Amino acid sequence: MKQWGWAFAVWAVVCVIMVGVGQYGQQPQDVGPDVEKMASVSFAPFRSGQSPLQHRFPSASEVEDDLKRLSPYTQGLRTYAASEGSYDLPLLARRYGLKIWQGIWLGADPIVNAQEISKGIELAQRYPDVIDRVIVGNEVLLRRDLPVEALMEAIKTVKAQVPQRVTYADVWEFWLQFPQVADHVDIITIHLLPYWEDHPTAIDQALAAVQHAYQAIHMAFPAKPVAIGEAGWPSAGRAREGAIPSRVHEAQFVRGFIALADKEGFEYNVIEAFDQEWKYKNEGVVGANWGVFTADRTLKFPLQGPVVEEPLWRWMVGVGLGLGLLAMTLFVGRVRVSLARQLWISALAPALGVMLVVSAVVGFRQSYDGYLLVAFWANLASQSLMAFLGLTLMAYPGVQPWVRSAQASSIIQRLQAFDVRQTLGVLMWASILAMMVLQALLVVDGRYREWPLETFGVVFMVFAYYALYDRTQEGVQALLAGSVLLGGAVALVLMEGGQNPYALVWSALSGSMGLGLLYRVDRARLVAPSRMDLMVMLGLIAMIGLVWWFRGAVVEPRAWATFCAQDSGALACYARQTFVWLQQSRALGLLALVVGLYAFFYQKSQYAVYAAIALGALAVLHHQATWGMLAVMLGLWGWSARLERNT
Repeated sequence: MKQWGWAFAVWAVVCVIMVGVGQYGQQPQDVGPDVEKMASVSFAPFRSGQSPLQHRFPSASEVEDDLKRLSPYTQGLRTYAASEGSYDLPLLARRYGLKIWQGIWLGADPIVNAQEISKGIELAQRYPDVIDRVIVGNEVLLRRDLPVEALMEAIKTVKAQVPQRVTYADVWEFWLQFPQVADHVDIITIHLLPYWEDHPTAIDQALAAVQHAYQAIHMAFPAKPVAIGEAGWPSAGRAREGAIPSRVHEAQFVRGFIALADKEGFEYNVIEAFDQEWKYKNEGVVGANWGVFTADRTLKFPLQGPVVEEPLWRWMVGVGLGLGLLAMTLFVGRVRVSLARQLWISALAPALGVMLVVSAVVGFRQSYDGYLLVAFWANLASQSLMAFLGLTLMAYPGVQPWVRSAQASSIIQRLQAFDVRQTLGVLMWASILAMMVLQALLVVDGRYREWPLETFGVVFMVFAYYALYDRTQEGVQALLAGSVLLGGAVALVLMEGGQNPYALVWSALSGSMGLGLLYRVDRARLVAPSRMDLMVMLGLIAMIGLVWWFRGAVVEPRAWATFCAQDSGALACYARQTFVWLQQSRALGLLALVVGLYAFFYQKSQYAVYAAIALGALAVLHHQATWGMLAVMLGLWGWSARLERNT
């Protein structure tokens, strides 16, 4: 009974700490002035499972339901395309007294552009009482979909046929890069998104940045009225330096911006009405979380009064602590281990329980399609099993505490039967490999990627226990994993600076894990790479440098795009066209992944290993970073495994 008393005492202390931290962090916060209505808000009516990329559009009744929901909060809407869906948006908007900034979407396809322009002109002529202005193109110059001459010609075409004012919308710097566009529009429409700036702005400086950019455009074009076509802040997603997405920060920006715009007399539009889950494919989690409403049409924050960051926090902590109590009663008192280990169980069980609940809630919210949902359930099952086996490891010292990397690889590659006591070690190495891929992606292609703290929360806890109680020696694969994790952590700190708490926490945890793996490396097991290995690696570095140079010198510059449009027979243009095709087709990433899997499962072929690394690197350079980096890591793992077998 005495041990139960100590166990419950430790559990209670951990509970008090977690509830106290939650209570402190989830206080209702003052987010600035109360506001009544938005002047205009970006309106994309897509719901879960709908996407313009897949031509899955909402019904007219769904759109009308959205307008009814929005009408108490806004005076108008901004649209981005004229010919999407089978509903008549201006007609529906008229019923609710909403004005429209009518968008005409321009892309790289001239036939589609002509159809879109024709539809936009038709709507503007039919509904002059509803459509306030026509926006010809959205961020076309940013995306490099059209040369500036083609854009101006499209603006001229629309302007000649509609009674409304005509404008073009882009990030504010692009008006300074292409000032000639201003001569063809009635209004200069700028996008002011401090989060997305090349040098992101923290929330407490965001409104000052908005004012500065607005004044810069106003001074550059004093004869033209300036409207803010997009201004907003994300509620979830990747923190960029000091710009941290959150519900409170979104409310603070939106309400502060509306108050500023009303004070200064800005014409403005807030991005956006509803979270658009389909945007994660291009912009990651953060792209799907700019709405004032969630995708299921729930208002994220009020326009008056204080705001709480996570309304479900009490439920999340309560369920997590309950799971911890269940786990503690399952193990404490039923095993013959020292009191110290029983107290470890009592302390870690509630922590693991809360971490699992947080991971479940966050992961489920971000499961925007079937693939992400499968990944979510796989990760949750893996973390749950690791948590259970980790507590089992503490309670039963006879359980094999660690599986060497070579043995874990062999088990995975051959899908052979193995002792159930090795399960935790195999899961740990699979998690380490996944962490290596994500760490490298955060370094080389991190703009739209989340800090995966919830994904690996349980992994960090279990590995910490391993670090304290296990001293199994490792070889080349641990050296590779530790180097990637530690090197990536250092790089991320240097890239993000000291303003991003998520980057600092992730780097501290992943870097510590890398150090723990490096500490396990037995130098006697290391084998120097062969001359062939060195020659291939030098060749790969040269290839990457050449491809990088060609992209920067020929593929990316606008001048080359214009030249190749006029003279596509030039040799450099053929090469450029090939690069663009590889980037758009996604074939290179898929090929790299297939070769990477072959290199992982059949590591005897050194040429498959080299090919996986080379193709993976090329895929990363062609904006197919996820599959490419996975192929690179699988190839490197296979290469290190060959050295491991030679020890």
